Amino acid sequence: LIQGDFNLIKQQVGGAEVSLDMSPFVRALEKADFFLVVRNSIGDLYGRIWCVCELIFAVKFGMVPGRTYITGPNTFANSQ
Repeated sequence: LIQGDFNLIKQQVGGAEVSLDMSPFVRALEKADFFLVVRNSIGDLYGRIWCVCELIFAVKFGMVPGRTYITGPNTFANSQ
């Protein structure tokens, strides 16, 4: 998923006419070899709903933990 304006994101997830689990983004994630998490020191990724959605589907597709790679600072490792 490339973040951008509303229309770009809508196009990637299929908009209202496609259920989320059949969206282009989720179908691509299902075919991916691994799940990559790129952390940053500015904000907790899992404070953003889209990042949580990605994680939920990665778990559903059996990518967590065995096919998950994490990079970036662990600034928010102790977030609750």
